[in-house]
Amino acid sequence: MLERTGSVARTADGLKHLNTITVPGFGVTKLQLVAVNGGATSSYSTQLKTTPGSAAPFCFAPGRLANGNAIDGVNITYTINDPTRSARRGKLELFVRFDKDPVWSIELPAKQLKHGEHSIPWSGYLPAAIAADQSDEANAKFTHRFSGTSGVDKKLFPDNFITAADSPYRLKITVGGDVQGTPPTAWTDFHILLHSIELELGPQDTLKEQRDKDVWTSLGGNLPKEGDANPTKVYLKSNLFKIKGEDMYDNTLFTEYEKLWAQGPNIPVFAKVWVKNAQGQKENAPESAVALGNVKFLWDYEDIAQNTAKFKRAPVKTFVDHALKYYNEDSRPKGDNCHHDRGGKRRDRPYALVGSYRPVLPEQAGENPTAGHKAGHFPFKVEKCERSKRYWSVISYAWTHGALQGKTGVMFQPSRMAGDAYRLTVYLAYDRNESKEPLLDIDGPIDAVVKAKTGIFEIWRRINIANYIRKNNAISDYFAGTAWPEVLSWYQEAFIDPDLSAKTATYLNAVNYDSEADKALLSALGADLYGIYVPAGADQSTGGTALTFNSFSEMESAVKDWFLNNDPTMTDAEATTARDNWVARKFPHRLGAGATDAEKTAAQTARYNQRLNDIAPDIVQAALDGLNLLAAAADGVSIVEFNGLQNQPSRSKTLGVAIDAKGRTRSKCLFMGFAPTDEVMAHEVGHHLMCPHAHGEANGDGDGPGHSPKHHDKDDYHCLMSYNRPLQTFCGLCQLRLRGWDLDQLDKDGAKNEKT
Repeated sequence: MLERTGSVARTADGLKHLNTITVPGFGVTKLQLVAVNGGATSSYSTQLKTTPGSAAPFCFAPGRLANGNAIDGVNITYTINDPTRSARRGKLELFVRFDKDPVWSIELPAKQLKHGEHSIPWSGYLPAAIAADQSDEANAKFTHRFSGTSGVDKKLFPDNFITAADSPYRLKITVGGDVQGTPPTAWTDFHILLHSIELELGPQDTLKEQRDKDVWTSLGGNLPKEGDANPTKVYLKSNLFKIKGEDMYDNTLFTEYEKLWAQGPNIPVFAKVWVKNAQGQKENAPESAVALGNVKFLWDYEDIAQNTAKFKRAPVKTFVDHALKYYNEDSRPKGDNCHHDRGGKRRDRPYALVGSYRPVLPEQAGENPTAGHKAGHFPFKVEKCERSKRYWSVISYAWTHGALQGKTGVMFQPSRMAGDAYRLTVYLAYDRNESKEPLLDIDGPIDAVVKAKTGIFEIWRRINIANYIRKNNAISDYFAGTAWPEVLSWYQEAFIDPDLSAKTATYLNAVNYDSEADKALLSALGADLYGIYVPAGADQSTGGTALTFNSFSEMESAVKDWFLNNDPTMTDAEATTARDNWVARKFPHRLGAGATDAEKTAAQTARYNQRLNDIAPDIVQAALDGLNLLAAAADGVSIVEFNGLQNQPSRSKTLGVAIDAKGRTRSKCLFMGFAPTDEVMAHEVGHHLMCPHAHGEANGDGDGPGHSPKHHDKDDYHCLMSYNRPLQTFCGLCQLRLRGWDLDQLDKDGAKNEKT
């Protein structure tokens, strides 16, 4: 019992006597949360503290199942010491950090203030009323229940449940009467915590463009996993080819690739968020997602440095190393991905570049979970971080209900530049300042207990080998031989993947080819030369070579026959003389007077055969144009292969030509192969990919016809696009162009591409 001094009275003897009024003691002695499953209990105190969360942590998963039962129920238990029933009023209040005023409160009627132990089952829902449920007066034990919906701020509690966004919480009970209770209050702290985050590839129906859906498919339904030994290749379909020769000599490769992939692919990256229950385990009930209301998740990305040690040749490594060292220290995040100035997305702080800044993690308006998810839309709200702080990162929010409850995510939009590499990390932005801004939003290293990382995404360009057409079955399969793996390795060094998965393999239609080749020969040669160069009754579909011509001696015989047929009065001797004069004019031997007849014939034969070799490519192209092979071809490189260009031996072997074929488009091209080697195949397809000829040695040896110094490393004399054999991979400048970099922002002098 407590005593206090009352009024003062004066007696007859004048002495003062102290009148003592005795008041019965009452107060609240305990307030705790007790887990229904597992017996975990929060600590409590009757000594007021200033900041919620100062006591030992206790957590549970809020939410209710479809049947109305609590997911991870707790009991709010409190003890009232009031045997004389002096308590007149009481209330429960909920506080969050940095707020002096309660975010929720409920009055406790008299039945909830009786002397004894009280228990209220709680799912984390914030009710409007409380009522008595069961009373055991004899043992002073009482159970109550919450009901109704309170008028809490929906901005704080979107689903009327407590959330992890404002954790930790302080639950406080206060009792009072005619006088102050002793103690008048008790409080307990508790948390709503997240157990873990698991990353996954978001569904394909969040994407609009078919090109992005193709990227999604190529990922096989999975994201790269943290700890994977190798990067996951992100293939961007890039069937971009020259449609005229001039395309090789300007910056068309860059501008067309920019049109095709613009800001890069869109890859939906989702995070499944698990709430921690009172047993410290992840809560499996999907309804626990109500705990994610207003929770912020910070998404960050790393720029993974490129390993240039993979390059086969030192000049290539040197050139690329220079180009990668471009304002690396100033960029955020630091790294060596292609810089904004050269078409990429790495850059320094974009204070004045609101319009031109190319985000890797763009903002998203999100969808209303109540309305559900619609195909072609991204479901989650995503906001940029502070422009003066972690401007390259974003904040996302989760769905607390609906088809995607318990999930959040971002639309990852890496640069289109092949060779760029990234890793994503999502953090629970659990801590914040008094303005409720995430403390992770800083320009510097960050970390958090609850986080998840992907493995490495590495961007690649992919071109398709669409059709492989051999003249006949006597020609061996090029792709089954040893040349193709070498070609593949040279392109892969430039982060280009020539894909064979959709290749079709057929043979030329013999009748059609013979007809078109015959027409092309007649058109190119004229009727007279046709009869002289082409064997009588020749079938151009037979044999392995693209065209069949008369030998030199057969040509001489045909010339003599022509003279005899066109002048019946001419004698055989006269026809022979006319033939010799005609052949001498057309194919002069240019040997000295002392040359033998055999030497003269050999020289003329060589000149004749070379003439056939010179005219044959255009004739073969005309024949193939007549077949219009590209009309029904899929996008990509179509290849027509023969065993040789023409049947007569020549000093210079034409093994392949990147022709501007009929029916070509920006996404379709045709390569004529005449028993191509690995060098020829790679070189000619390089032309289709808009790489011009390169220079050879400094003295001019090995220069490709019409070579363009602007497009090649000035110090590399063995670029695959030169004539300086052996050809050995693309030069550094070619490789950067093929990866998508802006030629106009690069110099042929590699050292000039480095900036600090």
